[in-house]
Amino acid sequence: MGAMAERAVLLEDTVRLLDELGGTASEVAATLYSFGVKERPSSAGDPPVSRYLHAVVGADSRVRRIKVTRRWLRLETHQWSTIWFRLPHPVREFNIMVDRARPREASEIPYEGNQP
Repeated sequence: MGAMAERAVLLEDTVRLLDELGGTASEVAATLYSFGVKERPSSAGDPPVSRYLHAVVGADSRVRRIKVTRRWLRLETHQWSTIWFRLPHPVREFNIMVDRARPREASEIPYEGNQP
């Protein structure tokens, strides 16, 4: 199989895995939970979709690195250039829902005015 055909198969397999997570953000959450992939209580760590893809797609010997954002998946392979893929809508919605639920750390010291 040629490099372009292998790249297409890898992308097709990844798309299928993401589509099988569910048709809504709630279904994605339920499916990931049934696989044992749960949201961690703190803000530290990778989101559930990222951990799932690292475990499943990252095990493929053709994959060197995976990066998941709210809306995109980036697969870096050993043989080809980087593959960018827009996550399916239910997965994007789930990622946004999880991100909004995480506690935010204060990055600034609040201004309390002039103190004597």
